[in-house]
Amino acid sequence: MVGVIILYDHVHPVGAFSKTSKIDMKGCIKVLKEQPPDTVEGLLNALRYVWNHCLIQP
Repeated sequence: MVGVIILYDHVHPVGAFSKTSKIDMKGCIKVLKEQPPDTVEGLLNALRYVWNHCLIQP
């Protein structure tokens, strides 16, 4: 799921983190946080990195 979000963010003109995106980011993060923390920590960090990186890009 995280890989698809990152790929979608990279190839879609609007991106995955835009409010107009069709991706339910809150729902995806909620599902990830319901999993054991040690198994999803890297996935959440990947989403944080991509989200912060998209804020920096014009």
